[in-house]
Amino acid sequence: MGTTFSILLYAPDSVSARQAALSAFRRIDTLNVILSDYLEDSELSRLSRTVCRGKWVPVSQTSGGCCGSRTGLPVRATALLMLPSVR
Repeated sequence: MGTTFSILLYAPDSVSARQAALSAFRRIDTLNVILSDYLEDSELSRLSRTVCRGKWVPVSQTSGGCCGSRTGLPVRATALLMLPSVR
């Protein structure tokens, strides 16, 4: 994601803390694959390449949720606005 971060966990034991940390890092990896502007094939990068071209791009619920789309429905980028498909 081009940044650093830390996770502070409060858990009843080390096993629970480790499971929570692993789960958090898996989610972060998933979000990075979807929303990274550093990865050429991320959803955000693919959508960015279509700005003002009228091309519809399928997106996941994670990135589509920010513009009202549902899983698998395409969106298109118009300037910096993502429009959900109503087709």
